[in-house]
Amino acid sequence: MNDADLDMVLSWRNHIEVRSFMYTQHEISREEHLQWYKRVIMDSSKHLLIYEEDGIPLGFVNFSAAPNKQESLWGFYVKPGCSKGLGRRMGLSALRYGFDVAMFHKIIGRSLVENQKSIRFHLSLGFKSDGVMQERGSNELPMNIHQFSLLCDDWKLLTP
Repeated sequence: MNDADLDMVLSWRNHIEVRSFMYTQHEISREEHLQWYKRVIMDSSKHLLIYEEDGIPLGFVNFSAAPNKQESLWGFYVKPGCSKGLGRRMGLSALRYGFDVAMFHKIIGRSLVENQKSIRFHLSLGFKSDGVMQERGSNELPMNIHQFSLLCDDWKLLTP
């Protein structure tokens, strides 16, 4: 991701199909988005990626590495209105990046428990369920979060 992608990513993130499944569900202002971007581009533990097919941007992926840089939390969303199957292609590509380029030992995913599509998605990619935990959302109310993890060694067994 670079500066030229900011407005595109903000429009995707603010789309109701995306933000209704995020921890922060309010519509994000351009200023809030710019402040976030200024913070994360200065942080070497963050990997911000735009997923493209045939040069067309279709999704956003981010990795937030732990201090030991051995594991990372990932997050992602596809451009609203894209065809079925895009999320899987993007997810596989992102995992290849996470394990083969960034060299993470473990990738962690989290979903709101209401987001059954994301839960099925993680499991279909080989993630194991770590259970449900409770966190505070941006509105300070408790949220139930399903956590998953995928180890590099398990990923290598799943992919040729």
